[in-house]
Amino acid sequence: MIMKKKNIGNTLLNIAAVLGFLVGIWFVASWIDIVADNCEPNPVHAKWNMFCFGTGYGQEEVIEEPAEPEYNTYDGLRVEWAECINIEGNMVTFQTYDGNAWTAEVGDPTEFSYDRFYSLYFDTMDTADIYDDEILKVFVEIW
Repeated sequence: MIMKKKNIGNTLLNIAAVLGFLVGIWFVASWIDIVADNCEPNPVHAKWNMFCFGTGYGQEEVIEEPAEPEYNTYDGLRVEWAECINIEGNMVTFQTYDGNAWTAEVGDPTEFSYDRFYSLYFDTMDTADIYDDEILKVFVEIW
């Protein structure tokens, strides 16, 4: 039995030709998909489309959960913006942007009004729990 010597060069050339032909078919099919989809409003292209393949087109968007609110802290102090929601006697209640209500005893309640924003400075009491905090100072925000 005579063994025929295989030519590796021809084999690689045949593999490259088949791969080139397949890429050409992919290119033509992708072009047809783009043209056909662009005839309609809000086109949606196939995931396999060559022109959309590396762009992440067609993948579902990942919606991240909102992070816990970050509080501005400086050397045991926490600062937040708030608005006045209640004035009774010398007790003033403020509501911060995260919906928490804080009540403070003030010397002159006539200096507070419902149409202003305030900066509340809290003493954090060296704990991470914001409900352990106490209001130290209140400043009027002037814009």
